[in-house]
Amino acid sequence: MGFDPTTDNSEDTPPSAHPNATDQDYFVSWNNKQAQDYSAADGNYSYGPVQRVDLLNQGITSYLATGAKFTRAALVQVMEQAAVTDLRGKEVLPLLLQVINSQPVTDPAQQALVSELSTWLQDGATIVPTSSGATTFQNSAAIQLMDAWWPLLVHAEFEPGMGSNLFTTLSNDMQVNESPSAGSRSPAAAPPPTRPSRTRVRPSSTAGGGMSARTCAACSARVCRTRCRARTAATAPGWRPAAPRCSTR
Repeated sequence: MGFDPTTDNSEDTPPSAHPNATDQDYFVSWNNKQAQDYSAADGNYSYGPVQRVDLLNQGITSYLATGAKFTRAALVQVMEQAAVTDLRGKEVLPLLLQVINSQPVTDPAQQALVSELSTWLQDGATIVPTSSGATTFQNSAAIQLMDAWWPLLVHAEFEPGMGSNLFTTLSNDMQVNESPSAGSRSPAAAPPPTRPSRTRVRPSSTAGGGMSARTCAACSARVCRTRCRARTAATAPGWRPAAPRCSTR
């Protein structure tokens, strides 16, 4: 709460003010905000109305709606599905396509792109191989398109209202561009440091819960191997992806 620099002491939030619930059916967490209307750390600006925990919550809610008993195996399946689902594609793309399709798309090239994105969305906006052990991915053109479009979209949507200085500052602090060659910066942000030209994946430390995390050598971002492999397959054809396991994304 309060910090006194003269004594180097701070006040702790009383336990009664911590997020809590009694007899709640279940809790879902994927490093998301603790509770509604509860503040995050001062340096965390990324909590918003859409967060990856939505993927877990939607999977659990859908399963419970069937009336079937929720087993450990069923919960693992929900987790696995969430791990290979692109949050942008699942939560934001439907609104984007709604805006695009509000007017006729007459350009053939643009029609093809919209069709790619629509098909990917209908398939669940997932990033999965075409077959076990394959280095090609279902709807790969749509995934590449989303990676290329996203930072441009975020810039066009928010920079005019926020102003260049604020937008650039936040873009340097928050992950906007998820493509391997662009690191975590938007087009308006400062240029990233020099990185290896070859896109590959190297092991990193183990994330919470014992799940294996990876670090993309091209962008130095901590990603799960499922997402990173979808973006590296085209530039590293000799690399064979491991079974899907998710960590931080």
